[in-house]
Amino acid sequence: MKKKTLVVIMVMLIFFMGCTSSVPEEPGPKLPIELPFAVHKAGATVSTALWIYKNKKSPLNNYPFSLEFMFREGDAADRARVRKLTGGGGTINGKPAEPGIPIPLKITIHVIDASGEKPFLEKEVITLAICAWGSNHFMRKIDTIHMPPGLYRVTIVNLRDIPELADTKVKFHIHYPRWK
Repeated sequence: MKKKTLVVIMVMLIFFMGCTSSVPEEPGPKLPIELPFAVHKAGATVSTALWIYKNKKSPLNNYPFSLEFMFREGDAADRARVRKLTGGGGTINGKPAEPGIPIPLKITIHVIDASGEKPFLEKEVITLAICAWGSNHFMRKIDTIHMPPGLYRVTIVNLRDIPELADTKVKFHIHYPRWK
């Protein structure tokens, strides 16, 4: 009798676990997004689906896109090498004082709905100079893009070979919206 009761309880638990796990979540990855990007190769592409939620704290829905250039923490020579390639953070007359290597990128964003993918944004940008840094990386802003709530496909393509960056690990980021 105890064995039969135990089997019934186990079957019921499995059934209820299956029911709760089949409840669909919102589709697509959530912020923040961080993906490796072989930015040294022309035609290198990074692409991801992205679910944007309604944000009560920041109704602007402006999402910063950036590149993160890694260097070996504690290695002053590697930090200096990456810093020279990525440029500095100051400006002179509104232009980067030390722009570093320009990186031309194409941004393509599609909205995904029940009828498929529809173009939302397509533009080319050139990244110059760093906007932030940490103990093992420098950051370059690509753009800040307004995206209302919904499901999107974001694709970034590098438009030219940049062999100087072949030895540098680079990541593509989409961050939480700015609160301004």
